[in-house]
Amino acid sequence: MRGDGGGALPWAPPIPGWRVKVRDEGFYRLTYADLLAAGLPVDSLDPQTLQLYYLGGEVAIEVTGESDGRLDPEDAVVFFGQAISPSTRRTTSTG
Repeated sequence: MRGDGGGALPWAPPIPGWRVKVRDEGFYRLTYADLLAAGLPVDSLDPQTLQLYYLGGEVAIEVTGESDGRLDPEDAVVFFGQAISPSTRRTTSTG
């Protein structure tokens, strides 16, 4: 996709969307409590609709307990996370 300036537009996460920051490459587990603390609407969220992206590409996730269509306190989202290296970070200047 191109903007008026002819350059490619940066990828933007879907709305609503929440950012998950990881420090190191490895497996991560986000609990119900983690998601609640981050502001996700855990009581009305269908866990089968959750998606995770890294630099515009979808990341495989496992949502434990998703088969009942509810996010319960014992459920969690498990994924393999990759930290963004300084060479892949984008900076934006304004002004």
